[in-house]
Amino acid sequence: MNQADALRAQIMRNHHQAQLMKNVFFIIKENWSDGIYLLKKFGLKRWYNFWYTKLFIVDEGGEFDLASPLYHRFPNILKSPRKIEVENTTVCNKKCIFCCHNHPAQQIKQQQMSFENFKKIIDDLPSLRWVNIAGIGSNFLHKDFVKMLEYLSAKKLNVNFVDEFDFFTEEHSRKVIELGVNSLYISFDGATKKTYEKIKVNCNYDKALKNIRSLLRLKEEVDSPFPVLHFRFIVNKLNYKEMPDYIELIHSLPNRGTRARVEFIGLIVFPGIEKYYIAMEEVPEEIVIRTYENALKYNINLYFSHASIRLSSMTNCVRWTEPFVLVSGEIIQCCAVLMQTNREFLRRESFGNVFEKSFGEIWNSKKYKEFRKQIVTPDAKVPQICFDCCAYDTKERASKFGINE
Repeated sequence: MNQADALRAQIMRNHHQAQLMKNVFFIIKENWSDGIYLLKKFGLKRWYNFWYTKLFIVDEGGEFDLASPLYHRFPNILKSPRKIEVENTTVCNKKCIFCCHNHPAQQIKQQQMSFENFKKIIDDLPSLRWVNIAGIGSNFLHKDFVKMLEYLSAKKLNVNFVDEFDFFTEEHSRKVIELGVNSLYISFDGATKKTYEKIKVNCNYDKALKNIRSLLRLKEEVDSPFPVLHFRFIVNKLNYKEMPDYIELIHSLPNRGTRARVEFIGLIVFPGIEKYYIAMEEVPEEIVIRTYENALKYNINLYFSHASIRLSSMTNCVRWTEPFVLVSGEIIQCCAVLMQTNREFLRRESFGNVFEKSFGEIWNSKKYKEFRKQIVTPDAKVPQICFDCCAYDTKERASKFGINE
């Protein structure tokens, strides 16, 4: 094991990241007081959904996916999703160079999901535990975004959303604390103003940091553990040299929350941005080592997501348990194909439109059931909608068994 691998292994041990049963007890211990806070302030259902998220969801706000062996063995055992992602808007006034908004071939229309349609999605799912509001728009440009958060809070659901913090006012900070929004993922792709604003065109580095610090200060004032603030950094040729300094920057932001993450994310490549791609294997070892050393020095809970050339086999995928609802209502299997594939294709290959049929009717349709079986069957063809997946390796199976077009 080389030095970089040894350092990363130490980070994983320190933060109990490996999905082993022995680590579950550490996670429960670390999050226990946060759970009690939710129980006292929001009641039993919110407490239950918090622990469901921690133990059975591996994405935003979660830690483990303890039910994944069951889903692999019985892919149609879930009669209704427990977790979903919803794109409430595609409206954005930014020009981030890696966003599909700025590439006409991706066929992105700027539109908003109405509150009534958002409410219909949530009400359609009686077993829902966790909602992530994500996509390619800017949340606070939606006039009903706060109303959506209030509705989710009233339903006692665990909530996460992604934001760039350009429009995050002190009033918004007070509201997300009041509602007990569980976690926020902050899109922050540079350690310096120059790099950040070169990548996130029309975003303001100083303003975003000011808004982040304001939220952290208000959390401390009211002694709230929520929301937990996680940070995402898309690794690319413009910013990889700043990875060690990024850890320093995040360390300067205290009170982020229990097990708050810093995630280095691989760039999702589509036509027009290939020149910016760099895999973690191509980042100079010196930079990687300094990044890991800083993470250990400051006790940063560091993660990597599809940042490597090597991806796990698609047979291991359970992302399909977390369907993604496009702003126009179409349901796709997950978010892992969202930016690599143009919208017209996604709409055409979707499993149905939740504004036209019930979520349950679509989820339990023959097409959706056959899709889930295909994913977990090692010698099945690769579903066409999965072929450009950024999270799992679909190419190897496709080369052996073909693509189901």
